[in-house]
Amino acid sequence: MRKKTKNKKGFSIAEVMISSFVLVVGLTAIISLLIENIKQSVDIRSSIISSQLAQEGVELVRNIRDNNLVNEDAFLNNLPDSDEDDCIIDAIYGLNKGNGPEACGSYDTKLYMNNSLGFYGHSGSAFSGFRRKIIFSDFEDSSGDGNVDNFSIASMVVWDINASSFPDLSDCNSGNKCTYVKDLLTDH
Repeated sequence: MRKKTKNKKGFSIAEVMISSFVLVVGLTAIISLLIENIKQSVDIRSSIISSQLAQEGVELVRNIRDNNLVNEDAFLNNLPDSDEDDCIIDAIYGLNKGNGPEACGSYDTKLYMNNSLGFYGHSGSAFSGFRRKIIFSDFEDSSGDGNVDNFSIASMVVWDINASSFPDLSDCNSGNKCTYVKDLLTDH
């Protein structure tokens, strides 16, 4: 009679547990890296959009100034002529000192996505997570004729959905989820 030899094939329970542990640790690391990558991608996307919205704010004020010059209106027509309260502006409504969605003083800085027009604006139902305000300052009469002939403008955008206020301009940076564009506008 032949002796039967047992063929041991397969893995022991210890080998299975060790390989499962290594697999779980590896998958956990990969998943946490993917989650962090998605968070950073969303933050970078918001940073890019906010920089464009800040530039748009300056361009909209520049457009009002340019239309005033072309129409031979007063340089500051429909613009603040002193260091007033901060203002809001959007492509749909423009900027004025009225009581509507475009105003200087007390206002809602939230930007909403207007899906029918494809614009961000200060009215709507779907809050985009962005807030924008326009800061007018440093009004100067460099010619000495009694009329303002240049001023500084800063367009600040915050993309922190939980933010209820804006940081100071000097504290506006990507760490605070804030960006701004500053420019000097003249009467020519």
